[in-house]
Amino acid sequence: MNAHHVSRKSRRPAGRGLGLVELMVTVAVVGVLMAVAVPWLGGMVERRRVTAVADELNSIFKLAASQANVVGDRVTLHFEIDPNDTMSCALLISQPTSALDNCKCYRPAAQVCGTDPNLVLRLFQLPKSDNVSFQASADAWGGFAYRLGVARNSPDFMVKNLALTVTGRKTGAQLRVQYNTAGRIRTCTPNGSMSGYPAC
Repeated sequence: MNAHHVSRKSRRPAGRGLGLVELMVTVAVVGVLMAVAVPWLGGMVERRRVTAVADELNSIFKLAASQANVVGDRVTLHFEIDPNDTMSCALLISQPTSALDNCKCYRPAAQVCGTDPNLVLRLFQLPKSDNVSFQASADAWGGFAYRLGVARNSPDFMVKNLALTVTGRKTGAQLRVQYNTAGRIRTCTPNGSMSGYPAC
């Protein structure tokens, strides 16, 4: 009886040791999986954000065309570079012929057009802290840099090959929204980093 009792006591520490080893192995495996999964998930989220931003810019171009063609108002798109480098921005305004366009897309939302906020049709401000940004470029801007005028049956021929390039800071994922003088919009990937899109 005593020998059997001692034998049962001697097995308890061994059982506890085995449980601790198993726990440590499990924690190590979970740690390895997390180390692999977290960057992958972060990259996937950023790529989806790049797509969402490109879709938003695409919709702003379409709204500009709709406003000009259906309603008949002349509209202007603004894509100024923020001098403080805190955001990327796009602004769509209605521009009556008598109105002077002093708007800047990077100003605080209530002040983008100074004292005339009624001109604003859509404002899109993307903080740089989101790790996704976009920038406008063109072969020629015409009279005003980073502006595009859109009117019914009167395309802005002065702005040539306008493109908005959306970039994810961590992954380098890129989409480019291109707008030509015929009003056609095309989304493509300039560096082949986004599947499902044609190369630019």
